[in-house]
Amino acid sequence: MDKERRDFRNDNLDPDSPTGKGYIGEQITCSVRGIKNLNIEKDNFEVPIDHSIDSEYGTVQSKCAVYSSVYRMWKLYTENERKKDFDYLFVYCMSNDMKNVERVYIIPWEEVIKRKSISIVKDPSKGVQWYEKYRVDEKPYNDAYHSMDLSSILRKKRKMK
Repeated sequence: MDKERRDFRNDNLDPDSPTGKGYIGEQITCSVRGIKNLNIEKDNFEVPIDHSIDSEYGTVQSKCAVYSSVYRMWKLYTENERKKDFDYLFVYCMSNDMKNVERVYIIPWEEVIKRKSISIVKDPSKGVQWYEKYRVDEKPYNDAYHSMDLSSILRKKRKMK
């Protein structure tokens, strides 16, 4: 078992780690959509699908990206998702301080597999943005994020001295 899985089970998962961000995304999806997190239910992080079946979207996956103020975008690497069998990818665009879900996209598998990564720009004047037609209201997802008890599983960020 790798270190991040041990940290998850010991209530010491780093929220900035890929597993920490993934856990946050999974929990948001489960909360809003009323589905189960299969990783937690089965206590197994090796299953290819993270969620139980959603009545509207079928088999779903979740990913979180943190906004980069340097590049002025959210970037998600989707190469691993291309190997999975799912119907929709829930994309959570988090603020650079991880305090809010700023945007949410529900992207069909057919669009995800066309790309090795997805770059979402904040400024709509930056040209054609194929993903905008998949954007949904972020409010219920942001509300779910704010109601999550992250302290029960994620350790506090350490302050730099």
